[in-house]
Amino acid sequence: MKVNLDTLAIGKSTEVVEEYFLRFPDEADSDKLLVSGDVTLDNTAAGVLISGRVNVSTDTDCSNCLEPFELIYIADVEIFIDRVATQVDVSESDWVICQQRGVVDISESLRDVAMLSRPQRIVCDEECNGFCVQCGKNLNEQSCDCKTEETDSRWDALP
Repeated sequence: MKVNLDTLAIGKSTEVVEEYFLRFPDEADSDKLLVSGDVTLDNTAAGVLISGRVNVSTDTDCSNCLEPFELIYIADVEIFIDRVATQVDVSESDWVICQQRGVVDISESLRDVAMLSRPQRIVCDEECNGFCVQCGKNLNEQSCDCKTEETDSRWDALP
């Protein structure tokens, strides 16, 4: 998504985002991310605040059963284009782009937001049973007759 600072009207406006990104840009066969939704651009003399919630979808594998599925999640976007500060004034950890005029490409920042919002535990379904640790059967498709071992009760307090 590109924002033209020279033609952007002062005040609030809404833009539709629909962009594809590679999950790992350096790898040609990387998974694709689709980022789509509406963002609000709040343009003032000091800068432009780009904010909103976007949907992110990508094909991935379940962490429990290793089956492929489409992962859909929401990412909160908040990017600031500062017209006053210089890059020296801003720490690297901030989501601030320093530019006074011209066209600003926020695509890389949108990709970063999508990747950082990705859930840590990726499962196809909250009820996914995964594999049997003894025989390796997919417990979503069939049950097994393996004996379950008694665990040490001291571990029961852990989540």
